[in-house]
Amino acid sequence: MKITIIVIALLSIFLGASTQGVDSLIYTTASFSTNLLKDPKNKSEAICNIKNKDSIAVCTDYFERPFLKVKYKEQIGYLSFIAIDLNNDLRKFMDSKSGRNITSSKATSTIPSSGNGNNNETKTYNTGPRGGQYYINSKGNKVYKKK
Repeated sequence: MKITIIVIALLSIFLGASTQGVDSLIYTTASFSTNLLKDPKNKSEAICNIKNKDSIAVCTDYFERPFLKVKYKEQIGYLSFIAIDLNNDLRKFMDSKSGRNITSSKATSTIPSSGNGNNNETKTYNTGPRGGQYYINSKGNKVYKKK
């Protein structure tokens, strides 16, 4: 009985310390190499460097555009959302906090699939994190629409 209570107490202390000040976490990756910042300001002191595609966790207790609170290897700091791969969970979180639709908006455009114009093909354009529009071609690659 005493051992169980001690184990539960130790677990609660350990788990509480590891996520102190964090409501919950959304796991994703960095979209390019960048610095984890001490404060949510562009000219803030760098805590450490995050490499492209390193695993990070976004803390859901803070979102002040364009910064998100991020946990990286036990360090907590701030990154601009453009430095973060925006997965569906993260997009939904940002939508709920900002009141804006950041999820991949879709617009369709009908363009002829052949030169004679008899057959039409509909392509679904997605909007990327920086606002560019693209569609996925038959090989699975993103093809960006020229502005």
